Amino acid sequence: MPVRTHFLKEEAEIAMSAFAGKICLVTGGGSGLGRALCHRLADMRAVVTVADIDEGAASIVAQEITDRGGQAAAACVDVTDAESV
Repeated sequence: MPVRTHFLKEEAEIAMSAFAGKICLVTGGGSGLGRALCHRLADMRAVVTVADIDEGAASIVAQEITDRGGQAAAACVDVTDAESV
């Protein structure tokens, strides 16, 4: 049996609705995979908190999302420091 590598339209709508309106916190969201995840969650209508040790990078990603019509906020967080979290 071949492996499916794409979603059917109905499956995509179900996946998108699963995140619609949910608040998602992404650590390391200012760059790399974290940035990509932030954008994907925003595409699925999630409310994204972009958390990163680099506040400037987090702000840029949050602004990119809001510029595209999504909802996002930036947070300066160092997950190695309990008081920062």
